[in-house]
Amino acid sequence: FGMTYDPQASGDGAIAVTVSADEAVKIWDTRDWVERGRLVGHSGMVIAVAVSGDGRRVTTAGWDGTVRVWDARTGTPLGLSSEHRAPPRSVSFSADGRLVASASYDRTVRVFDVAARRSDVVATLDASPTVVAFHPRRAAIAIGGDVTNEGRVAAMVARTVAAYGRIDCAFNNAGVAPGAVGPGRQR
Repeated sequence: FGMTYDPQASGDGAIAVTVSADEAVKIWDTRDWVERGRLVGHSGMVIAVAVSGDGRRVTTAGWDGTVRVWDARTGTPLGLSSEHRAPPRSVSFSADGRLVASASYDRTVRVFDVAARRSDVVATLDASPTVVAFHPRRAAIAIGGDVTNEGRVAAMVARTVAAYGRIDCAFNNAGVAPGAVGPGRQR
């Protein structure tokens, strides 16, 4: 039995998802707080979770180095990204639920296209990013942590993001988004 942490709720508040040190990912019905299901697949502690805006998908990140995407209703695995070389520590869905961003101890931020089952590095940093978040209404990513190489990251984002359409990426040392970069907008 592990400590439960990182609770996340769907946009409509109908479900909540928790993760714990014992690899348990639990989906809760918030009307009566009854456990609705478990997502099983990580082979280590699950450290981050996010719920898509429509509540239909859940993404998790674990010490096993994987980012997983699940159907929130059935628990069916929808995708797996294992390209990080160290555990991912934060995950976030795009507004449309099509993409998942992950920040990892390997000092990278990746974007995973669930349907295409591919991920690409959109940022390589001098230090491990602590958090990544998609903007709730447009394709923009904020990266938090000790992000000290903004110029190099901006150039990498501008090159990489074309595969997904326009995704802006904003960051600074304090983890606050002072501006954005993207195709055709390098600093």
